[in-house]
Amino acid sequence: MFYNSLVNDYRKVTFMLTIKEVAQAANVSVATVSRVLNHDKRVALKTKEHVLKVVKELDYTPNTLGRNLRVSATKKILVLLPSVLNQFFSSVMQGIEESVQARGYQVMMSTTRSDPQIEQSYIEFLYNKSIDGIIFFNSEQTPEAIDRLSKKYPITFCISSLEGAKASAVTIDNVRAAYDAVSSLIQAGHRKIALVYEPEASHGKLRGQGYKRALAQFGLPIRPEYLQPCDSSFDSGAEACGRLMALSDPPTAIFAISDVIAAGVVQRLLRLQKIPGRDVDVFGFDNTDISRMITPTLSTIQQPGYLMGKLATELLFEKMEDLTAPSKTIFVPHELIFRETTRKAVKPEEEGT
Repeated sequence: MFYNSLVNDYRKVTFMLTIKEVAQAANVSVATVSRVLNHDKRVALKTKEHVLKVVKELDYTPNTLGRNLRVSATKKILVLLPSVLNQFFSSVMQGIEESVQARGYQVMMSTTRSDPQIEQSYIEFLYNKSIDGIIFFNSEQTPEAIDRLSKKYPITFCISSLEGAKASAVTIDNVRAAYDAVSSLIQAGHRKIALVYEPEASHGKLRGQGYKRALAQFGLPIRPEYLQPCDSSFDSGAEACGRLMALSDPPTAIFAISDVIAAGVVQRLLRLQKIPGRDVDVFGFDNTDISRMITPTLSTIQQPGYLMGKLATELLFEKMEDLTAPSKTIFVPHELIFRETTRKAVKPEEEGT
């Protein structure tokens, strides 16, 4: 009687059922319903089928947040990306997903559009225990805010670290990688080298430092008109290239901080009837598929995305197991890849020689 009455009442009005009400409807204990929902093999098959029938009839949805609060584990990891425009992120995500799933966890991915308020709204998932940890691809938070967060919750950085923050991170030496690329252009004979970059992004700042260090190392001036800001898109790279080529004294080489941006540079050069690798050299960053697909093919910097994703996951789980474990930064190697957009492959000399 109680079961039939409850079904009829549910069809008349919408309300949030509790697991206790499901147990009453099925005439079993709350513990039995919980075991069924959690696939406990100790539950008899007949009982399991009966409980699942009641759950289906009542259209019951377990309150996963409440359950997560009790067990202090959601088995979910959040990955925060600034955008999905960078192809390099896909190889990093593959490393993360395989490592996380091997531990029986799920991966959620969201983009912040480099907006600190959007980012903060996702960080709050940690506060209400909707997730167990976050892997940041970058962050718009202050180093002090990240330090406070890392003391209370498992977080780590992948691809770039937040300068001044003490959180664990996996990255390449972005300064050195950019230095090596620009040095190779200088040693190939270029003296007028432009930078197309995202000045507000953490990796953009670091790669910009490497660019400036290389110029200083070889006694070349930093020309403000050669520092062209852009966002992470193809079109923005093309527009920055257009501005550079419109200068009265345009550069003979362009270093872009991502392959997507560099591809935009290459396209604009071709539209201006300038041949990349002959009239203007172009160097990208990431060695994504687009660097091999465009014509002419793009010289670039390779960083091991898959490995970075796996290592970042390892660091995150270390923090999940022991939040007091020391934070660490792992630097992985980079490699210059020379293709058709640079006229001469030159290995950069060691800094300081």
